[in-house]
Amino acid sequence: MIISHSKKFIFFKPLKVAGSSVEACLAKHCGEEDVLTGSDIDDERQQFDYVSRNNFDERGNPVFRMHTSPQLLYSMTDSTWDDYFKFTIARNPWEMTVSYFWWCFYSPTNSVISKCYDVSEDSINEFSKIAPREEDSAEVLSTKFEQFIEAVGHFNTGPRGDEGFHRVIDWLSRSTCEFYDNADIIMRYETLHKDYEKLCDVIGLPKETLPHLKGNQRKSKIHYTDYYSDWSKIQVKMAFRDVISRFGYSFAT
Repeated sequence: MIISHSKKFIFFKPLKVAGSSVEACLAKHCGEEDVLTGSDIDDERQQFDYVSRNNFDERGNPVFRMHTSPQLLYSMTDSTWDDYFKFTIARNPWEMTVSYFWWCFYSPTNSVISKCYDVSEDSINEFSKIAPREEDSAEVLSTKFEQFIEAVGHFNTGPRGDEGFHRVIDWLSRSTCEFYDNADIIMRYETLHKDYEKLCDVIGLPKETLPHLKGNQRKSKIHYTDYYSDWSKIQVKMAFRDVISRFGYSFAT
């Protein structure tokens, strides 16, 4: 997330929508008083100088997290920031959920086991079994993916702190859907470069090519549609029905 006081905008960053690429470009135009949640990946911090700024309390703890939603920001600050221009990004939920599947096991900072879930020996053994592998066939990936979205995890490290136990698909959909109310512009992942250029015209920034970040987590080239069975396809459709309806997404968009 970025709160630019100098340019009067807020960028809200959902999970797995290429938000880091947008942040890397926006950060270089931010002023000394602007709030940046920064990147937790060393290469991104060094290459784009995207570090946390003006985001720590008196104890040195971060005030906001990278994926702080509009609802959470408004609640934390007791303000709806009406005089700021707000924007975010949407992505096809069926594709995004597959991206999250890989990210949870191959994030450069941590795996799903220590990042999102209750860490116990049983948890580690159980989730290791469903980690996707580069050599996995479409059939194997489909089975693992079903087990992943149905799994119950203890989500305790996100922007809302300890959220208790939830099915992965339920937590992911709730965390995603709350980003799209009261946004002035919602860019699409599928047309992000074009949409970002339009955004630059609106907020008065020079146009530039977005960098491609975090592209090496998905080890397999199998298309996201091949991860789905009829059952898992319906699970995503039900969980993300508001996003799908609002943006007109379909399974193979």
